[in-house]
Amino acid sequence: MAVRRASGVKVLAVAAAAMTLMLPAEVAATAGSPDSTVGASTTTGDSNPGREAESDGVRWLCRPGQRPDPCRGSLATTRFSTDGTATERTPSPRHRRFDCFYVYPTVSAQPGVLADLSVDPEQVSIAQYQAARFSGQCRVFAPVYRQVTLSGLATATPTDWTTAYNSMARAWRKYLRRDNHGRGFVLIGHSQGASLLRHLLKEEIEPKRALRRRLIVAVLAGAPVSVRKGTVSGGDFRRLPGCTQPGQQRCIVSYATYGSAPPSDALFGVLRPDSGQQAGSGYEALCTNPAALSGGSAVLHTLTRNRPIAGPLGAAQYIMYGGPPPTASTPWLVPADRYRARCEQTGGAHVLMARPLRGAQVLNPSPTPAWGLHLMDINLPLGDLMRLVRSAARKHRD
Repeated sequence: MAVRRASGVKVLAVAAAAMTLMLPAEVAATAGSPDSTVGASTTTGDSNPGREAESDGVRWLCRPGQRPDPCRGSLATTRFSTDGTATERTPSPRHRRFDCFYVYPTVSAQPGVLADLSVDPEQVSIAQYQAARFSGQCRVFAPVYRQVTLSGLATATPTDWTTAYNSMARAWRKYLRRDNHGRGFVLIGHSQGASLLRHLLKEEIEPKRALRRRLIVAVLAGAPVSVRKGTVSGGDFRRLPGCTQPGQQRCIVSYATYGSAPPSDALFGVLRPDSGQQAGSGYEALCTNPAALSGGSAVLHTLTRNRPIAGPLGAAQYIMYGGPPPTASTPWLVPADRYRARCEQTGGAHVLMARPLRGAQVLNPSPTPAWGLHLMDINLPLGDLMRLVRSAARKHRD
C-alpha cells in the first residue's frame, strides 16, 4: 500500500510542476464546431460491453438506465458530531425533474498525453465522490472523454486540449438531441472538467437563448472564471453572472479552496494571460462561497465518501489528512471536523479560504502548497452545493 501511495505522489508531483488546467487560447479557434472530429479510441478497460463507445465516439460513465452507474447508489450517511457520537440516516431520493451534466476532473493515470475511452477505477471513484450525491435530485449524465492525463499535463499541446474538449462536447450535443427533451439542466465540473464546461458555456450555451433559459446553474469548481474586479460579471461571460443569492438561476458558482494563504505560484484562484481569458489588472477570478452566496463567512456542510479516491489522487488525500481520510460503515459520511469559509483576496489570488473550527483537523495543501485544498473543492461544501442546486431548480420549475 505504501508503495502505491509513493507512486501516486510521484505522478502528482509531475502534474503539479506543469499544471495549467485551463484551455490554451489556441483552443478557442478550433474547438466547439459540431462537425469537429476526434480520432477517439474506443479501447475499453472494463468488461461491460453495454458501456462501450458508440459509433460516434460517445461513451457514458453515468447515464439513466445504464448498469453499472457510479453516479447512482446508496445515499446512506453517517453523521459524526463534535462530541464523538454518530448517527446514520438515508435521505429519500426526490422526483428528478431536471438533469445534471457532470464532467470529471483530471484523474487519469493512463500513460500518454490523452486518455482513451476506457472506464478506469479513477473515473468510477471520482464520480462516486463528486456526482453520485446529486442523483437524489437530478438525472446524472457523465461522459467518458479523452482528457489530458495527469502525466500529460506537462506536455499537452493546444491540439490535445482541443481533442479533450471536442470529446466532451460531442457527448453534450448527443445528450441534447437524445435525452434532454427541454428539461432544465445543471452543469457540474471540477478542475479540467470545469475548464471544459466553461468553454462549452461560452461557445455553445450562452449565445443561444433557448439553451440559456434551460440552464439552472453551473458549478465550475477549481478552474477560474474571469470577472471584472470587485464584481460578479464581465470577463468570460456577458449574460451569466456569478450566483449571489439562493434560488438564482442562469448563474455560475466558481471557487478554488485553500486552507492558508496561497503561495506566489498558486495554481488556482488566479487568471493567466495565456489562458485566452480576460486576465488584465481589471479582472480577477470569480469566487463564490457555496455556503454564503451573498458574501461573508459560513460553516461548510461537508460530505465525503467512506474510502479514499482511487489512483494517484488517493495518495494525495493521505497527504492532506496526514494519514488515512475519515471513514464510516456507510458509503457517505459527514465528518466531525467543521470548517468556516469565506472568499478572500490573498497572495495575489481570489480564493475560498476554509479554516478549521473548534479543534478540527488542519488540512494540509496537497500534493504541494500551490494546489491548496483542490482535491476537496467539491466535497468540502458538497452539502451547500446540493442545497443551492435544489433552490435554483425549485425556482426554475416555478
